[in-house]
Amino acid sequence: MVLDLNIIKSKFGKQVLNNYFGIDFTERIPVADLPQAAQPLTSSASQVSALPAAKQEKPAPKNKSSPGNGSFDPFKTDGETRSVISFPPVGVREVLQPPSVSPAISPYDLTQYLRNCSVVGEEANGILLTVSLSSGMHTILEGESGSGKSHLMQAVLSLFPKSEVCTVEQVSGQAIWHFADQLNQARIVYFPELQKVVADRNRKHAGIVELMKSIAEGKDASRMVTNTSHDGVDTYCISKEKTLVATLATENDFVYDREFQRRFLFLNTDASPQHIREIIDHKVTDRIAATLSSRYDPLEERLSSRVTELGHRDDLYVLNPFLPYLRRSFPNSSKTQAYLEHYLNLFEAWGKFFHDDHQQISLYGKTFVLLNLEDVYHVYSAYHDSFLRTLESFSGEQALHFSPDWKTCFLEGVSVANTLISVGDGTDRSVLGQEYPQLIAAWRDAQMEGSSIYARSYSTGERFILADLRQPAPAALSHTHSSYVTPITDPARMLPAYCEHHDTT
Repeated sequence: MVLDLNIIKSKFGKQVLNNYFGIDFTERIPVADLPQAAQPLTSSASQVSALPAAKQEKPAPKNKSSPGNGSFDPFKTDGETRSVISFPPVGVREVLQPPSVSPAISPYDLTQYLRNCSVVGEEANGILLTVSLSSGMHTILEGESGSGKSHLMQAVLSLFPKSEVCTVEQVSGQAIWHFADQLNQARIVYFPELQKVVADRNRKHAGIVELMKSIAEGKDASRMVTNTSHDGVDTYCISKEKTLVATLATENDFVYDREFQRRFLFLNTDASPQHIREIIDHKVTDRIAATLSSRYDPLEERLSSRVTELGHRDDLYVLNPFLPYLRRSFPNSSKTQAYLEHYLNLFEAWGKFFHDDHQQISLYGKTFVLLNLEDVYHVYSAYHDSFLRTLESFSGEQALHFSPDWKTCFLEGVSVANTLISVGDGTDRSVLGQEYPQLIAAWRDAQMEGSSIYARSYSTGERFILADLRQPAPAALSHTHSSYVTPITDPARMLPAYCEHHDTT
């Protein structure tokens, strides 16, 4: 087997071969001759591909090193390894591939698009809504009348091809079944002003509610309807392979259908006086200056292409090493268990939408994306309060506030990535940190600059320090440590050695 020269003629390929492998790129190199132990990569977009091949023997465990010698890895931890996520069996042979030449899509790109659509102050909800719908999550955007729900929804749905969106309004629960063919052709079915359907006291729209419940549960919706033109009944079926989305005004007399509510991801718009004032100011300012709209918007085209792409990809999987740490922020209640699935799916949807510049590994035709700390921070900051409000609406109990320590989250995430994250079936599993240590090292190093971990604000696009590894580790955590996390034995002891080794200054 030979290495395809078309892959490594790029500047990236030359750098990999010359700098990390010491191999002349002009020669045709058998894959088997590539060095087995590569140094950690620093490119944040490098991708490792594993081709189907006979399984190799796992490398022998390395001897433990003391903190004093140069090979000491401050992130190396001992302890039992347990699988957290199950995926198809993995291959073994590795081939480095260059990153995509197209620019990576960032959360700030979505913010710019939404502002171009005159969305004011709802950028976080707009990003979450775009991400969730792109991954097929059933979502409801709720808020008070006049808070901008419909305008935000139209801006997001405009990114989807018109042929894939079907809007259902002013139709009864009986009549909607006559539009089964149109609904089955749609990727997204949009219900504006859902409160008129859910709060229908005359049950005129009961059929719509039951239809939505069935599809949100992952079941086909079917019904027999009497045909007045001839004797007998017609049987209609609406496929489950679609995404439901709705806007819902929470008026004073509105009462939730609890069984209906738990099936959807809920996002809440801001109806505060300050936000309303910002909307009014924007409308006044917009009328002062005449702005000519461009016929072609490359940003909108890029975002639309991503939305369309995700509708046809079923090979992307997301690995989140930071979930065990975030477990502390989930209240221990039956209501949490019923609604947590939406939260976890949102992390995965985020990783799929912004996967371009993330560490990835391809195994048996599937692509696994490793979430960065920045991704987890954005999802938590944008959605966690809405998650708690939804739980409170379920139970009426106020949830305890949890303030993450992002440095600790990162350190524990590295430990989980090295020892717990695994792929495979029940009998043949591979821990990524053991099988592909260079992937985990590249993922870890790509998030760091010196001793700091940076993030980019989705609102301004500016970079800021999310976590500083030089800061002292917390003496103790006030929240119970999850029982299935392998903790770092002594973060305070490990940090000085790591910072001394990686500090670029």
